[in-house]
Amino acid sequence: MNFEELEKLVIKKAPLPMSGRYEETVCFLALRGLYTSLAGKRITKEQAVKERVQLKKEFYHMCWLHDRYAAALAQYQEFLRLAGRYRPEILGALERHAEPAEAMRLMADCIASLCQDKVFAQRAVKLLEEQDAKKEM
Repeated sequence: MNFEELEKLVIKKAPLPMSGRYEETVCFLALRGLYTSLAGKRITKEQAVKERVQLKKEFYHMCWLHDRYAAALAQYQEFLRLAGRYRPEILGALERHAEPAEAMRLMADCIASLCQDKVFAQRAVKLLEEQDAKKEM
C-alpha cells in the first residue's frame, strides 16, 4: 500500500488495515493522529501540512529500508544454503579419515561460499599446496 492509499483510508475513518507491513501500520496510525489533531484544532493547517510531508518522506524511507533488509536476509539465507551443501562432504571426509588437506579444502570452499569470497578459497588451497610441497621435501 502506498502513502496516498493509507491517507485515503484515514480520511474515510477506515479501521487499521491488516497488511502485515510494519511501516504501513505506523504510517496509518501517525496519519490518523495527525488528522485527529488537525480536526481537534490542536495543530494548525500549516503545521499539519509540514508534518504530512515529513510522514510521507519517513514512510517511503522505512519502506526502502524494509525492502533492503529483506533482500539482504534473502541473500544471506541463500549463502547459508550454498554453504550447507558442503556439510555432507566435510563429514564424509572426516569419517573416512581423509587427508587433512582434503577436509581443509572442503572447509575453505564452504567458508568461501558462505562469505561469497572465492579469493579466500583460492588462497587457502594455495597455502595447503605450499605446505604439502614443504612436507614432501
